[in-house]
Amino acid sequence: MQHTPQQLKQAVTWFVRLQSEQCSEQDQQLFATWLAKDAAHRAAYTKAEQLWGTMDSLKTLDDIPALTKARHAKPEKSHLSIIASFVLITLLGGAAYSEYSAETLTYTTVQGEHRHIILADNSQVDLNTDTQLQVKISLLQRQVQLVQGEALFTVSHEPLRNFTVQADTLRIRDIGTRFNVHLEPERVAVAVLEGEVELDDGQSVNHQSLSAGN
Repeated sequence: MQHTPQQLKQAVTWFVRLQSEQCSEQDQQLFATWLAKDAAHRAAYTKAEQLWGTMDSLKTLDDIPALTKARHAKPEKSHLSIIASFVLITLLGGAAYSEYSAETLTYTTVQGEHRHIILADNSQVDLNTDTQLQVKISLLQRQVQLVQGEALFTVSHEPLRNFTVQADTLRIRDIGTRFNVHLEPERVAVAVLEGEVELDDGQSVNHQSLSAGN
């Protein structure tokens, strides 16, 4: 079920309100009514929860007073809580819209062709022959889907924004700087040239580290 950007902003607003200590029983009833009104509302709220899950770096920033107040708001400081919640909603709303509207770019090579591309974050990718790659770079994430073929990644390291490559069921998260991924019919081959990556396929491979030379 698709949702609109406006519905996503409403969902983010509800999500933040429900986390607040000022959230009343009436608020919860109104939220339940809003959620049940449209399947798109439920899809938007699920997306809001996913977005919050990706914002670990924002949630742990203790040097932003408004966010600290929002996390530790007390009933006797309701005016500060309202201001802090508004700031948090604004930040979340902007981040949510950025995630929702981020463009997915597709890069391809044909048989016998090789291609070097520079991504929006200054990471570099060398595509081998007969390769297809989809890239989505947003405010919070850098996501790549290797649809077919082989690609060598030289990643511009950003501690607060993960760079991940999905190849079939395998998810590869960059910890270092340079690695190669080859999607074959029966397997995914990953070679780390510099630094380290983390592998996860949701089954037999669970947050397994692979360092340079392997």
